[in-house]
This record gives sequence, structure tokens and C-alpha cells, in this order.
Amino acid sequence: MKRYVGVEELPLEPSLSRTLIEANDLGCLSQALTVAATLSAEITFHQARSKGKERKRKQLSSLPDGSGWGDHIQLLQIYENWDLAGYDPDWCADNDLQKRSMMFSEDVRKQLSQIIQKIAKGPTEVQSSSRHKRNEHDYEKLRRALCVGYGNQLAERMLHHNGYRTLGYSGGSHGSNGSEPTEDKTRSPPASDKDVKQPVDVDSKIQAAPERYLARKGKR
Repeated sequence: MKRYVGVEELPLEPSLSRTLIEANDLGCLSQALTVAATLSAEITFHQARSKGKERKRKQLSSLPDGSGWGDHIQLLQIYENWDLAGYDPDWCADNDLQKRSMMFSEDVRKQLSQIIQKIAKGPTEVQSSSRHKRNEHDYEKLRRALCVGYGNQLAERMLHHNGYRTLGYSGGSHGSNGSEPTEDKTRSPPASDKDVKQPVDVDSKIQAAPERYLARKGKR
């Protein structure tokens, strides 16, 4: 009988721990483990000495770009490519990735897989897209798990402004009542009675327009 693994047992920040637990229920645990490992290792490129070299590197790079699904999916795809390359350190050098951070992400992923194996509802090994059929629904499930994990940092893109607005989210955040929406960080003039709206149903809004929402990284 598999026992319950709590958030506190995972050696991660709470947001990533919640993401893994939600991903396990949604059937995308393998992908979430990879994202959690790469975020923990803070995968970075070698810094170019000039902007010209940086532009040239991006033009010549064969690394995936996330397929329009955002930075988290790009990190997933990069790690999967490294898996296909047999975790070759030379592959990191060829793609201007820091070898130490990539190798650290591999170690973190192995450790997380061992811990969460007790409750895993699906495979935990790397499911590279070239080896397993994958469709957009798989990425949708992963992004939904990230939105649950980073619920207290969920933000909506403001269409007519250059920025984002934080949203209340029932997933729970430290220091506030989970049933109440998070305080809006943007300033606005006092509203009249007719301007007052009902609390936002965040889950429905994410499903209706996922491209307008993102789970932002926590402060490092």
C-alpha cells in the first residue's frame, strides 16, 4: 500500500511541491519532475560577451523554443533533448548551456523520482517526446499543474497595459485565507456599487483562455 507523501517531504519550495502533487493527479508527473529539477538547478546559458554574439547564438541554436507554450515547456524540451543525447557533457558545451547546472538538474530529478515513487500514479522516468507520442493536451495538463502550484503568484496579462495583475486563487497561499481572493496589486480609483464584481472564478478563466495566464517564478 502506497503511503501519502506530503509537501514537506519534498526538498523543494512549496510551489514546486504542490505542482508535483497536482501533476501526479493529472497524469503528467514525469514532465513536472523534469521542470521542477531544471528550475531548482536554475539552468542557464553561458553569457555571451557581446549582444552581437548573443543574437548569432540564438540564430544558430538548435535548442527547442517551447513551441509557444512558455519558458517551463522550453526547459522541459531542453532537458528531454539532453536525455536523448545520453546526458553528454559535450552536448551542453555545444549548446552554450552550463554543464554544472545541467548535471545538477539530473541529480535533483533522480532524487525527486525516488521520493515521489511511493505515490506515483504513472511513470517517473523521462518521457522524451521523440520516444513517446505527445500532443498539446499533455502540455496543457502540465501548465495546469504549474498554475495550481504557483496559485498564489498567478497573474493575468493586462491587455491594454504593459504588465500583469495578480489574481485570487483558491489553491491557497501563505498568510491569507484560501477562500478569499488575493489583494490586487494594481491601483485603481474607488469603485461605485455598480462596479463591484463577484470573485473571479480563476479555474474557468484559465481553461477558457490559457494563453493569457502564467505561473510566475517565485523570488530567488
